[in-house]
Amino acid sequence: MTVAPVPTGPLGRSGLLEKLLAAVRPEFRVEMLFPDADDPVLGWKRCPVSGCNRAAHEQGLCTGHAQRWRRDGRPDLAVFLADPGPPLRGLGELTHCTVPGCRFGAAGKGLCSRHRDKWSRSGRPDPAAWAASAPPLPGTDRTDRTLPTCSLWVGNASNAFCNSHHNRWRQHGQPPVDDFIAECQSFGLPRVDFRGLAPQLRLEFQYAVQTRRDEQTVTAPARMIAAAIRWAREEHVASLLDYSAERWQRVLGPYQRCGSGGYDKRVAVFLLYARDAFETLRDGTGWEVEYARDVWRLGKLTGLNRSASRPRPRSELHFDHITQPWLRVLAKRWIRLRLSAGLNVSTVTGYMQALTRFSEFLTAVGPTVVRGLADVDRALLERYLAWLTDLRRRTRLARHLAEHIMTQVEQPTNLDRWTDSAARLITLILIRCGLRVSDACTIRFDCLLHDGQRAPYLRYFNNKMGREAAVPIDEEIEAEIRAQQQRVLQRWTDGNPHLFPV
Repeated sequence: MTVAPVPTGPLGRSGLLEKLLAAVRPEFRVEMLFPDADDPVLGWKRCPVSGCNRAAHEQGLCTGHAQRWRRDGRPDLAVFLADPGPPLRGLGELTHCTVPGCRFGAAGKGLCSRHRDKWSRSGRPDPAAWAASAPPLPGTDRTDRTLPTCSLWVGNASNAFCNSHHNRWRQHGQPPVDDFIAECQSFGLPRVDFRGLAPQLRLEFQYAVQTRRDEQTVTAPARMIAAAIRWAREEHVASLLDYSAERWQRVLGPYQRCGSGGYDKRVAVFLLYARDAFETLRDGTGWEVEYARDVWRLGKLTGLNRSASRPRPRSELHFDHITQPWLRVLAKRWIRLRLSAGLNVSTVTGYMQALTRFSEFLTAVGPTVVRGLADVDRALLERYLAWLTDLRRRTRLARHLAEHIMTQVEQPTNLDRWTDSAARLITLILIRCGLRVSDACTIRFDCLLHDGQRAPYLRYFNNKMGREAAVPIDEEIEAEIRAQQQRVLQRWTDGNPHLFPV
């Protein structure tokens, strides 16, 4: 695939373009990216129809075969797969001349245009019988083929393709030959098209895709990346940093609320991730960068005490929720001191919530009552405690599931309705081991223990207590865990620290 041209001219701060060009590797600095199906991050599932190499979407079928399946009345998939019809466009061999040894494209009666003329001058006998005995055309012992996936001969010395592909090339506006070849070879396959983007914006998205691929923590399907690029293109920005993160949130808000199955939300998350990745490349990480921000990105700070077995790099502390400037300044100083002293992130997050609640109280009493720290006295704190007590007394709805609902969930037939094996296993662990959802989802890959009698135990990290724990499990859960470990190793060939990678 053609490497994207290097942009020239001023593209923001001095040295920013150089950083991007140095950071984006050649395999990602292309005009169109075609991910490998087996890639653990960018990969995709193949259509199950024999001979079809396209990506699966609806009902596990590619778009073309899903249309046929609906047209046939939505039969059982096993029945459809047994007879899916002829190959889709681009997957089947183009019809060639039936004269032995001739590889020109058929133009009628099963004959190429040259043999059809000879057949017509011979009195139009039976085409099949005539073709079987027709002599080869002079000078046709040729193998000239520009398109690797096409076995037909080039029809004219002035053309680059066989007649059929030459007509398609003309219908597509006669693009550059290399681009048309790439289009033919990748038709129906997932792709990320970086063309049409402003030079810097193209590099920013390429860097984001490369970073997500290198992290190997969250999957990024090509169609999701393509949708994020389309949204950015519609905003006519030259860089993701043209908008603040808050403005992007407002732009993407409607999409995040109405997405089908959360897909649009994933697209919005990736676009915000791309902005964050580029901003991190530009500014770096650490306290010197984060302290001045009103939203601290804890994933950009190293050396923090994180008790959870799976760190949450996207977690944030929102000082922008503290509306009093004087209190915000003091809160930043105190929270940084607590984090630097080694306090657990979850504990400091609780402190942050308390400060935010105190800010809400100060807003309620009015700015004329408290103008600064000097106005915070015993009487004010007593008022705050009374206000806080009133909030805590508000009635909360019961959060437990009704017993008859749990009975239905535990039924094997209902558990088998899960299409995601990992989600089914998490459900079993929640039911039989009594773990919290946050603990079950953060179980590490090497989570199995055995006692002296070889009885199995599930080792996990209790996020609330901040320590490791173990719970006995039955043989079925042990077998399911081992099966999940094999699924993880099949997708993450270099290994993954988590039993349930995102």
